[in-house]
Amino acid sequence: MPIVLAFVWAIFLRLFAALCVYTLLIAEVVVMILVCVYLSAKAGWLDDAQNATVRVSDVLNGTVSDLLTTADEADQTMYSIFAAIAIIVTVLNILLLIIYRRCISRLIAIIEECTKVFKDMFYIVLWPLGSLVVQAGVFVYGLVIFYFLFYVWDSEELYVQARAREHRHRPRACCALRGPNRAR
Repeated sequence: MPIVLAFVWAIFLRLFAALCVYTLLIAEVVVMILVCVYLSAKAGWLDDAQNATVRVSDVLNGTVSDLLTTADEADQTMYSIFAAIAIIVTVLNILLLIIYRRCISRLIAIIEECTKVFKDMFYIVLWPLGSLVVQAGVFVYGLVIFYFLFYVWDSEELYVQARAREHRHRPRACCALRGPNRAR
């Protein structure tokens, strides 16, 4: 399955490199903003917003109000420091994304160019499959060896031990003639 997903990922990058890059950048900014909102709410900076979260939490059964409630007095200072740092980092990240928009366009062009190798040199994609087949063969060989070591020979050994017990307890013809008390 991972090999199939790798091929699908390569095709996806070939067709949708720009969409993939921009989606990841937007997701990064959204997550950073959500972290800022969470830390700000815990620091007590969004007390007016808690009235709105109470209305929303009625719809979501209290999960939002639990997340955005103000922290204890002892923890508010810590949350305030972390919220300020998160806001500064988020603003810097957005500014750098705006400044480096040409670099992001070049990145997309490089990704599109690099994925052309899958079309032009298709056998380079299939080359690792040879080693995968060899590794799978060695793995199966190891499983067969473990099967023989721990199951087949072990049960055969029990069979041989059972036959030896039978042979010891079965009276022999020469011993039956002599009897138990006769000398050899």
